[in-house]
Amino acid sequence: FLPVFFLIKYSELAKFNLEINLLPRDFGASCLQEMETELLSLFQLLHHKTDEEIRFYLGGIIPSLRYIDIDLENITPLKRYFELVNNILKSRGEEYELRIQGEDELLMKHNSVFIEAATTSFQIHLEVPPYLFAQFYNTSQYIAAPLLSISANSPLFLRKKLWHETR
Repeated sequence: FLPVFFLIKYSELAKFNLEINLLPRDFGASCLQEMETELLSLFQLLHHKTDEEIRFYLGGIIPSLRYIDIDLENITPLKRYFELVNNILKSRGEEYELRIQGEDELLMKHNSVFIEAATTSFQIHLEVPPYLFAQFYNTSQYIAAPLLSISANSPLFLRKKLWHETR
């Protein structure tokens, strides 16, 4: 078993995002249940090691996120993220314009790629032999839409009711 500090990293774009890497395992009958158990135990460990006010949320968009939260003061203080923000802004030469229509409408301009920190993901990586790649890839395309429709994304973004798959 790897020590917890190898599993939990402070390496996402925003300070309010957390990356958790689970142990690799064979995709067998109990694989998903084992992953759930490991993830829940890590959440429990995080809860005991952090402030009682901190809540962990496994989902695509944090529904309580506010415009002031997507400020560069909340960027993870790693050189690569500052370089990314600066280089993309230089290459674009302008602010990002974002327009999302739903029950409400969101029209905004933002000056950095940091707005991408508002969207996160839960990823499972499956390693397959090269001769099976096409079969697994095609199957993943068939199941992508139903999986997205039941995933944990929020229609709320920056306190506005947008559409069901804002991300």
